[in-house]
Amino acid sequence: MAKSKSLTVHKIASPSSDTEDLLLRQFRHPPSEARPRVWWHWMNGNVSIEGVQHDFEWMKRVGIGGVHNFDASLQTPLIVDRHLPFLSEEWRRTLRDTVRMADRLGLEFTCASSPGWSTTGGPWVQAEQAMKKLVWSETEVEGQGGSTFALPHPADVAGPFGNAPATSSLSQTVRPVEAFYRDVAVLAFPTPRAERPIDVRGARTSDGATIDPAALSSEDLTQTFEFCARPGEPEAWIEIELSTRQTIQSASIGLTREKFEGFSDPPQATLQCGDDGEHFRHVTNIPIGFCPQTTVSFEPVAARFFRIVLAPSAKSMKAATASPKRRRIRRFVLLGASRLDQFEGKAGYAPYFDVDRPPVVVTCDSLIPKQEIIDLTGSQRRDGRIDWSPPPGRWTLLRIGYSLTGSLNHPASPSGTGLEVDKLNRDHVRSYIENYLGILRETIGADFIGSRGLTHMVNDSYEAGSANWTEDLLAKFEQARGYDMRPWLPTLTGRVVENSEASEAFLWDFRKTLSELIAEEHYGEIQRVLRAHGMRRYSESHEAWRAFVGDGMDVKKTADIPMSAAWQQPGLYPEAMHDIDIRESASVAHIYGQNLVAAESFTAQAISDPNAAYSFAPETLKPLADRMMAHGVNQFVIHTSVHQPQAEIGPGLTLGPFGQWFTRKETWAELAGAWIDYLARSSHLLRQGVFVADIAVLYGEDTNLTNRFARAGPILPKGFAYDFVNASALISEISAANARAVTPSGMHYAAILIDASASRMSLALLRKLAELADAGVLIAGVLPKCASLGDDQERFADLAATTWSRPNVETLADFETALSQQASPDVVFTPQDSTEHVQFVHRALPNEDIYFVRSSCAHALSVEASFRVAGRAAEIWRADTGKATPANYRRHEGRTIVPLEMEPYDAFFVLFRHATTETEFQTRAPACAEIANLDGPWDLEFESGRGATERLKFDQLQCLTEIDDPGVRYFSGQVVYSCRVDLTLPSDARRLELDLGVVKNVAEIVINGHPVATVWKPPFRADITDALQQGINHVQIRVANLWRNRLIGDKQPGASVVAFTTFNPCQADAPLSASGLLGPVRIVEVCLEPGARVRE
Repeated sequence: MAKSKSLTVHKIASPSSDTEDLLLRQFRHPPSEARPRVWWHWMNGNVSIEGVQHDFEWMKRVGIGGVHNFDASLQTPLIVDRHLPFLSEEWRRTLRDTVRMADRLGLEFTCASSPGWSTTGGPWVQAEQAMKKLVWSETEVEGQGGSTFALPHPADVAGPFGNAPATSSLSQTVRPVEAFYRDVAVLAFPTPRAERPIDVRGARTSDGATIDPAALSSEDLTQTFEFCARPGEPEAWIEIELSTRQTIQSASIGLTREKFEGFSDPPQATLQCGDDGEHFRHVTNIPIGFCPQTTVSFEPVAARFFRIVLAPSAKSMKAATASPKRRRIRRFVLLGASRLDQFEGKAGYAPYFDVDRPPVVVTCDSLIPKQEIIDLTGSQRRDGRIDWSPPPGRWTLLRIGYSLTGSLNHPASPSGTGLEVDKLNRDHVRSYIENYLGILRETIGADFIGSRGLTHMVNDSYEAGSANWTEDLLAKFEQARGYDMRPWLPTLTGRVVENSEASEAFLWDFRKTLSELIAEEHYGEIQRVLRAHGMRRYSESHEAWRAFVGDGMDVKKTADIPMSAAWQQPGLYPEAMHDIDIRESASVAHIYGQNLVAAESFTAQAISDPNAAYSFAPETLKPLADRMMAHGVNQFVIHTSVHQPQAEIGPGLTLGPFGQWFTRKETWAELAGAWIDYLARSSHLLRQGVFVADIAVLYGEDTNLTNRFARAGPILPKGFAYDFVNASALISEISAANARAVTPSGMHYAAILIDASASRMSLALLRKLAELADAGVLIAGVLPKCASLGDDQERFADLAATTWSRPNVETLADFETALSQQASPDVVFTPQDSTEHVQFVHRALPNEDIYFVRSSCAHALSVEASFRVAGRAAEIWRADTGKATPANYRRHEGRTIVPLEMEPYDAFFVLFRHATTETEFQTRAPACAEIANLDGPWDLEFESGRGATERLKFDQLQCLTEIDDPGVRYFSGQVVYSCRVDLTLPSDARRLELDLGVVKNVAEIVINGHPVATVWKPPFRADITDALQQGINHVQIRVANLWRNRLIGDKQPGASVVAFTTFNPCQADAPLSASGLLGPVRIVEVCLEPGARVRE
């Protein structure tokens, strides 16, 4: 019972703020620049200036520093009386007032690079300016003297490949795209001997259906054929039976991964063959990507039956067996001749993931000699016919052109939806961005764009799909690679020119050209235009896997604030993937000198897991925040805080299934300030000085980091930090000084480690490595091979052999030994097993060192950290409280060893700032003793209008979900717990802390009417000494839980709906979340040893 207690407490005055240094003051009260931003979506015209004002005022109260404004729609209903369509006069007036209000309140205002979140498109983009892909038609003719040939018109349909139509599972708007086509070239070549008709007898599926084999092998990708597994069997298949046993060398297959199948595990696909229709053997795996067609090539196989088998992943095997999923296939055609394996991805029609898959050796009867390719482009008539006298034999005429991909910016409101602009053409990009900024300038006013008002633009993750052509690509390729690509155009249709090695080398050059163009002519051009308008840019790139042919570091290097993304839910993506995305941004910021590393933070989805909706609190978000900072983030941009146009109860308007659902209508919205301060304090310290890394990891020119290291980062010696470096950064930014690789931004790397993805490289990259090796820089990696068709092969081989003969160029096996002679580990954690759970970041100033230390462990850890620092005293700074304390330490052999006691998922800073000659500093840990247990009774006051009785009394604390009253059991909102305690406060060296035990989910502590602290993570504990008084003390605990319980309650049979939201996936039988103040609540006496005083 919370009855009268008597104890003695001595109050110690806090140090005066006048004695605090600047860094500590800014740590405790971070500047607005370090404060988190939020993504702030205007959903389908549901906007009101009154709602804007309420949103902004809440953001200022809790310490948010700015907004990234998006126009969006995800089947969003209209909930306002006055709909404000994008670009309408009232929308323009509201945007103008909004930007000026943000300016007045000191909130940074950022606009998206297009309506929707991806990518750069809108209704002002014309067809000629839109994204393009190559298309073609084939005609086989016999050499028979002069003749006129009618060449079929290639597909002019807007779509990703061939005549497959464009689709978007996120776009609310279905906007028809007119047919568009332009010719590029007409080529003729001798038809390879292996090209011959395949005599097909029939086709059938695992569920007993028969399919017309002619339709199944058709080039028409608009059709689909459905099939599924037999009941009780996990595997589904589709089978082709040939009339006789025939030799097959490749197959084109129209299996496509659905847009969100990544959330629910795509099946594993294989091609099998057999002779009797009963027994089958493996031929090859079939990658299921995002292109409507995938072609696989393999060693010649003779068989009569060929079968595509789809097996569910181990994760979804049980569900697939119980309820077989219907699969769709567009095409299944067997080919007697080889094609370039997965040419669709290699030629840029779709993201190419399987870059490490070895090329298939192609038989001679499938090759096209380059010297026998005839360019007939000049002979083509306007109607597509061609006059030509083919030499004797079989010839293939290839009519090549381009049409539109049909990609639309999404998920924008209908009035904001249009074609995505051509990312490979700076003229089109410049026209797009100037038009967009012109609209904004006319709307907001020229004085409120640039240095004030609208100051930034953000490029979200690229989701516009692939494009592999622009009208002047032939000239751009020759300028970049030094040779004419026309004879190699057949490889872009899957044909093998000369041999597989030469064709693969050309495709490497083709992808490199596309990569350079999107970085320079899209992202680079956007940056140039924005700078001319005085604006700055945030930029993401791939975010996950491989979204386009391009290098994320090259995309982000021109941005003022390189940016990444980190999803909250484990298992949705490989955990390493977003770590690597952040490392990519951090590496850019370190090498190019931006210093700021932003991240779209805490993104969640309730598509595959409906129970994830509204289920997050600061405590559950903290481990990810710390992980993000351990990889380099120092600017949080919280995803998302949807604009709330109305004053009704929440959760309110949402971004559909995508969260966070962090708005002013969140249950803990008004208690979010302490968590926001934690993010801001940490971000501020992580911007100080220069990042310290010893290793630069060089990756290949034909990959991107979130694909190459999707499942695990590079394997490095423990205790050393690293940055990634790509070819362009190495060539343009890195030089040698004192046998170190250095940058103008201040980075110093002791070694360059060459990843296996760079085992094939360009001559330009090899030359730079040779230059650094000549200057004594330590380099480790395998002897590289030449990747480019345009490079001098002999010169490459000679330079590689010379460079790899130097004593400072090591094999990967010898790297750790060689590195140890160059540098000692920056931090060593003991015991050794703690290394797997503890990460660090090191920032160095001229006379100070700042280390961020983070534990990923669910239990407490006691570790010793040996830092590569000497001559300075150690301090612990905690961003959750803003407090700084001297740390115990000892010096040993030029290093400083600091014992660290880490709570579960703990994180804090270790600073070395003040010079000292002491070799050891030790203080005893504070002594703690429980002096009161506030077990009850407690008076509860529930937030009104949330379905619960207004007042309640608990004799002892219990979870709200255990109460029979449904209004309490399903309550979501804030509850104030109150009790009184009688204290006597004599004077001695003790302080009192209030420990709340278990809290679900956030709590504000108020003592005698004075707010003391908001606690949001274990231990839910705060110093209450200065708020106490002699005698009776009134204790109030304001607790906020989560929206989930109320949303589940609203789904109960016969329930009166209390909450309002546009998205409620919760089911009536879903488990409730623990709720309220669970305790035990205790007052704890803390005795601080003199000399160990906390700096408050």
